[in-house]
Amino acid sequence: MQSLFARLDLPESLDLDPERITSSWREASQDPDPRSDDERSSLNQARETLTDPVARLEHWLELRGVTVTHAAGLSAELLGLFEKVGPVLSEADQIVTKFKQAESAIAKAV
Repeated sequence: MQSLFARLDLPESLDLDPERITSSWREASQDPDPRSDDERSSLNQARETLTDPVARLEHWLELRGVTVTHAAGLSAELLGLFEKVGPVLSEADQIVTKFKQAESAIAKAV
């Protein structure tokens, strides 16, 4: 399965700003190479999926091997957990990024 996050050059994060998704979609759509209908459709699908928090969560789970059946849907409990966990994951992503960018041992310790 192709990662729609990668398609728009976005991190595989549950907490994505819709403006960032749209900006990445616009950037990818304006690539100077001629776009086929399939490529445009793929970019549009990535934007639509990642802009919708429920669809984004389903795609994120599928990338990790969890099959989400639409008949069962996502429980209200799971969606509520998603709302709580999303900001924590975002903060963790920022800390990991800061750590990876650190060059000295002291900076990495902070």
